[in-house]
Amino acid sequence: MYRVGSYSRATRNVRYPALKRGRRRTLLVGAILAGIIFFADKIWDRRLRSDIVRSPLTSTLKIPLETPSDVSSAPLELPPSTTVNQEGPEWELKPSGGCEKSAPFLLILITSHPANTESREVIRKTWCRRKSYPKNRTVFCVFLLGRSDDDDVAEESSQMSDILKSDFVDHFRNSSKKLRMGLDWMARFCRGARYVMKTEDDVIVNVNVLINKFLTVEKNVIIGKCWVDQPIRNPRSRFYISENAYPNPEYPEYCSGSGYVMSGDVAIRLKDSSIMTNVFPFDEIYVGILLEKIRVKPKNVPGFLIGKFDESEPCVNVTKAVAIHVHGMDMQYVWRLIRDCSNGK
Repeated sequence: MYRVGSYSRATRNVRYPALKRGRRRTLLVGAILAGIIFFADKIWDRRLRSDIVRSPLTSTLKIPLETPSDVSSAPLELPPSTTVNQEGPEWELKPSGGCEKSAPFLLILITSHPANTESREVIRKTWCRRKSYPKNRTVFCVFLLGRSDDDDVAEESSQMSDILKSDFVDHFRNSSKKLRMGLDWMARFCRGARYVMKTEDDVIVNVNVLINKFLTVEKNVIIGKCWVDQPIRNPRSRFYISENAYPNPEYPEYCSGSGYVMSGDVAIRLKDSSIMTNVFPFDEIYVGILLEKIRVKPKNVPGFLIGKFDESEPCVNVTKAVAIHVHGMDMQYVWRLIRDCSNGK
């Protein structure tokens, strides 16, 4: 008698082998496709990375401008431990005159954008106008620029002889390339500089305070506003760093990129270490990584940097500060206020 849910022996012998063969075939095809996709993805990922690592100093990584709502344009990042073995870039424009006869007491490297012509001109007329200080302490300022399709600085460079420019996109996530460019130029043409300062074109540097108060230790020193910070993991932040790019929970101690000063020997050692260390998107953190490698601890100096100038109280702390961030204010106006405070007006 036929019962629901039961099959005859003959039926089982006919249907099950065919069904089993079909399942095995499906599983085999699926496994093959999964393997193809996995290995293709690995090969493609390796090719992308090798294109970046192959020539980090001379190759150009075009990085679109990012906005908080558009994170898909973020550049491919590599761990800072990735090593290369190449010398520095060839420069499109380079300074002359400041180090040809003798190296300056203080070399100031100023990151700038090609479009910021007015900012550079104000700096030349204000805090970097004076070139010599007592006891034969000379100062030379050099502006560090990348490439911008809309701006031509060749004429400015020929007239002022203080621009160092190379062929990489001028973008804030390329700031480490600017720094490496400046250190490489310093090591080749200004190696005898006693001190090297790095700052930005929206910062006023109180050179007189810097020279008279802080530049006393000549070896193995870097000073500024320094601290330990954590990577920002929010993909919507312009300072986002993935765990793939930097897996550690904290950055090494570093100094604010608005202004820090190092002895000449540390600048040379940073340059040498940078040859074997891939660039990091942000120059101040990159310097912290290099400092850790060469075993130099940055020294935090309270009051060294004023992060935001207060127009309502212009004389508060400015006579003791070295770097004053103007944040879009009229630099000439702020400079006059600071000078008047220093003169006791």
